[in-house]
Amino acid sequence: MSSAGPASLFKLIESRYGEALVQAGEIKISTLYTCRRLEDAGIARSHARENTKEMLMNPDRIIVTSDNYDELDPLLKRHVARPAVGPVIYDRNTFREVFDGADLFVYCTSHFRTRRMERRFSSGKDVWLEIFDPPAFFSELTKGISDVASFAKEGPVAYRPSSFAPHAGAGEVNAALFKSLEFEAEAEWRVLWEPRTQPIDPLIRTLPELTKYCRISAHPLARASR
Repeated sequence: MSSAGPASLFKLIESRYGEALVQAGEIKISTLYTCRRLEDAGIARSHARENTKEMLMNPDRIIVTSDNYDELDPLLKRHVARPAVGPVIYDRNTFREVFDGADLFVYCTSHFRTRRMERRFSSGKDVWLEIFDPPAFFSELTKGISDVASFAKEGPVAYRPSSFAPHAGAGEVNAALFKSLEFEAEAEWRVLWEPRTQPIDPLIRTLPELTKYCRISAHPLARASR
């Protein structure tokens, strides 16, 4: 994990699993497809469209010429051919694309603790786990699962409407780092690993070195609201 990421990360986790991690290094690494299944984490924490995104464009009119073709949005260029002669006019057309990514291993955390997240997602038996040295923690975790996966990417999750028009770089949002607006309270930071084979299931590993870089937070909430 890059040192340019957050200084600390937090995870709202059932107390028995949090204690198992900080005391023995026992950790569960989930998968993106597992997060799609409501029965895995409960309705509030699951996302049936995990690792997918849908982009829509509904322009009133587009005039495409050989001269302006290179300036079109990438989504349009995947649907519209460069005219050989003369302009081509598209009136009230809908251009739609759905991206469905491959399954990856994932460990989900949050940038900070909030009452909003606790009210929305806590089961009442949860604690805040703090990862106070994310680069070291995820370096050890990556080594601990290197037999089945390799580090793929990390970063903050982008929250947008389930279907959105590509603008201001929205079309470049990686589907594995995208969720719909209803989950915005999570303020999520993800670390993802590419599996060596498919299909995959969640992993449970015991990695004692992880205990050096995480703890149960002494303060259940860092901020009153968001």
